Amino acid sequence: MKPKPEGRLHKMRIRLRKRYVLLAFGAFASVLAWASGTASEEAGGSVDTAAVSYEFASVAARPAPEPASDSRSDRSADGAASDKVVVFIYHTHNRESFLPELGLGPQADPADAYDPDINITAVGRTLANMLGRRGISAVLSNTDYPSEVEAFEYAKSYAYSARTVREALAAYPDVRLIVDLHRDSLGREATTVTIGGLPYARLCFVVGGRNPHRAKNEALAHKLHQAAESRLPGISRGVLTKSSHGHAEYNQSLSPYSVLVEAGGPYNTFAELNRSMDVLADAIAAVVGDGSRPGGPTEGG
Repeated sequence: MKPKPEGRLHKMRIRLRKRYVLLAFGAFASVLAWASGTASEEAGGSVDTAAVSYEFASVAARPAPEPASDSRSDRSADGAASDKVVVFIYHTHNRESFLPELGLGPQADPADAYDPDINITAVGRTLANMLGRRGISAVLSNTDYPSEVEAFEYAKSYAYSARTVREALAAYPDVRLIVDLHRDSLGREATTVTIGGLPYARLCFVVGGRNPHRAKNEALAHKLHQAAESRLPGISRGVLTKSSHGHAEYNQSLSPYSVLVEAGGPYNTFAELNRSMDVLADAIAAVVGDGSRPGGPTEGG
C-alpha cells in the first residue's frame, strides 16, 4: 500500500534536515582541516586526500552557481563569440548526482545519487566553460527531462534526448563532436584514481554497437581515450562497446561524431570531476581543435 501524501512529505522533511546537518558538518570539518593544514590538497601533505574529500565534501569546492537560463541550451561563455559550434554537450540522464555533494555518506544507497538540482549538468557546464577557455565553442543542453516531458518514463530517456540531438544537429550542422555526459554507477574504487597526490574521477568512453556509425564512433572514442591518457595516464578506463546488453545505441546512429562519456560515479565529488573535465577538455581540443571532423563525412544522415 502506498504511503499517504502526508507521510511522504514528512519523510522528505526528515531527509532534508539530515542533509543540511551533514552539509554543515562537512563544511565545518573542511574549515578545521584547512586551518590545521593537514588535509589541504594545496598543501600536498601525506593525508589520503581522496578519502578526506569524500568524507567531508567541501562546499567551497563545488562549482559556483550560475544564473538560471530560460533557453534549453547554454553556450559556453568564452566560446560565445564563435559563429560555429564545435562541441555539443547534453545529458540523457541529467539528474544523475553524487552522494558527497548531496551531503550523504559512503554508506548511503547509490540510488539516492539522483537530484533535480545538484547533478551531472553542473559537470557539463564546467566542461563547456573549460572548452571555451581553449577556444573551442561549446553549447550545453540543460534540459531536465523528468520535469519537461509529460508522463516521463526513465526507460525512454534516450528517446527523449534523441530529440535534443536532432535539434542540435539542425541548429549547428557543422558540429564536430556530440558528447552525452553521464555519471557511472560503479563503486569509488573503480571510478577514482589518485595522480600526483590528487584524486580524479575516471573517464570511460562508451560506444553503442547497434548503430550504422559504430566504426567511426569507436575510432573517435579511441582518439579521445588516447588523448586523455597522453595528458594524464590512468585517467581513462578505456573504450567500452556495448552490443548485446543495455541500450546499445545511445543516439549514436544520429551522427558519427557522437560519444557517450561516463565521468566518475556516485561517490565522487565535484572537485574530483572538475579536475577530470580539465583533462577531458584538453583531449577534446586535441581531437577536434584542428578544424576537422574526426569521424569523416556523414554517412546515411
